[in-house]
Amino acid sequence: MAAPDLQPLWDQLVGEDLSGIVFVRDYSQLQFNPPPQVNVYSRRVVVLSDGRSAAFGEDAFANLAIGLIGRFVREVNVDMAKSFRIVLTDESEIMISLLSEHYQGPEAVDFQGRNNQWPVIWAPGSCYRENRTCAAH
Repeated sequence: MAAPDLQPLWDQLVGEDLSGIVFVRDYSQLQFNPPPQVNVYSRRVVVLSDGRSAAFGEDAFANLAIGLIGRFVREVNVDMAKSFRIVLTDESEIMISLLSEHYQGPEAVDFQGRNNQWPVIWAPGSCYRENRTCAAH
């Protein structure tokens, strides 16, 4: 189930470069220049790049993820029941699972967009945006 009403928010990433990745104790941040920023609480994040892939927790993950810094976003695909995917112009990809078994807290992803737009994806197929529940189509 896609969330077409949120696609303009996700599209804020299109054309922007990944400027940083921050690993915090129980989440990570994908930083873009200029902002937005994506906070990732899902424990299932997979990076695909240059014919290789690594999942969060695997030895190669951090180096493969950091290698994406400076690359530009081509598209963002969100299936609210499955994944938040960021596809870069060189076909590299960051896939964030939205399955409830892959995150511990109430949210899987929060997206800090421009102009104080801040949707939070939580529970399978649900999100919260600007003081209202988002439609999950």
